[in-house]
This record gives sequence, C-alpha cells and structure tokens, in this order.
Amino acid sequence: MCRRRVMLALLVFAVGTLRNASAKDAEFHCARDTHVVAVCSKVSGSLIIPANSRPEITERGTGHVFGLQYPGDLPVVGGQLVPLPENIAAVFAADPSAEVLGDFTICPYTERVETKKQYACVEQAEEIAIGRKK
Repeated sequence: MCRRRVMLALLVFAVGTLRNASAKDAEFHCARDTHVVAVCSKVSGSLIIPANSRPEITERGTGHVFGLQYPGDLPVVGGQLVPLPENIAAVFAADPSAEVLGDFTICPYTERVETKKQYACVEQAEEIAIGRKK
C-alpha cells in the first residue's frame, strides 16, 4: 500500500513537471537548443515515465535508451527536465502510466555510446499510439 502511494506521488510529480514545462516553455525548440551536440534524427520507439520520474525513449530494434533531460554533467542545467512536445505532454497529463509508441525526432545532448543512456530532447512526435506500461 505504501509503495503504491509513493509510486502515485512520483507520477503526479512527473506529470505536473511535464505540464508546467510545456506551458511555460511553449517557445522552447529542441532543435535550436544550444546544448544539442549533433544533427537531430528520427527514431521509432516507446516513451515512458519510469519510477524515477525521468522520461525516456527506448529505440525499437536496438534497445538504445534516450534520457529526456539535460545530463547532470552540464553545470548550467544539471539534470533538469526539458519540455516535451504538446501531443506527448497531453498524453501523460491524462494518464501518467501511459506508454507512447511512435516516431520521435530526437536531438542529442550527448554522444551515442551503445552501452549507455544518451541524453536528448524531442523536437516532435509523429504517428503516436498510446499503450500501457508493462
């Protein structure tokens, strides 16, 4: 029972953070963020908010994980969440336990290393479908 309350509190916090970020940062454009280190690219995969409240995309086929936040080693922004596109933020506002499947335009904050999470932002999400986390 206590564990369910903690999980619910974390999800409420994550959704509130995402909703506030998308509202106050309406002018944010991921592709123009000065912290992006490479060309943006399209990735097919699934987006969830795990128990740590840090959204992530798992790429279909490779299993590569993108953390949707600034990496903690950027002193200026140190691990802060970045805004999600409105269509994704709306899904999580309605159902924090959703899984969003689709094609995501990802702009990386860190270089890709196959065995490590790569930090990035999402410029847009297309062809999305909504499921439930496993």
